[in-house]
Amino acid sequence: MNKILFLAVISAFILSSCSSKTPQPIDQGEKASTENTIETEPSIQLYPVDGYFSTVKLTEPKVYILDQATFEKNFQPAKTMENSPTEINFDMEKVGAIVLPETPFETTITIDSTSLYNKTLHIYYSINKGQEKRTFTIIPTEIFTFDAEVDAASVSFDNEGRSIKIDL
Repeated sequence: MNKILFLAVISAFILSSCSSKTPQPIDQGEKASTENTIETEPSIQLYPVDGYFSTVKLTEPKVYILDQATFEKNFQPAKTMENSPTEINFDMEKVGAIVLPETPFETTITIDSTSLYNKTLHIYYSINKGQEKRTFTIIPTEIFTFDAEVDAASVSFDNEGRSIKIDL
């Protein structure tokens, strides 16, 4: 009896430790539920897209909602031996991207929260720029997907009081 119980516990542990290849939502912290003072729908899950780089050289930050042709024109896969680019189903998902101008500084783009209000999906993000100049440059990029069934007529990208609205 003890052996059966022991084997059952070990089996449960092994099964629970298996991981799936399903993309995990971008962590939006507690801001998504506590900062909004207006009545909004629950936050919309965004899923990170990894393994692509921007081919566009910009002088100003730019935001996108992309169809497949525009995505393939502006982004290329950055496949390495250890990873492969995230697969995107353009029929089931909408793709968004935030791209910054080329910089020699370590720069990260963070999705802080999302909300759906009056058929507009609001994506709040922040930019963190490092202080130390490097000997090479990067084009900071954050690419993500969200469910194509989201009931939104437009997407608003909001950063430090500045909003850019794109109609879907």
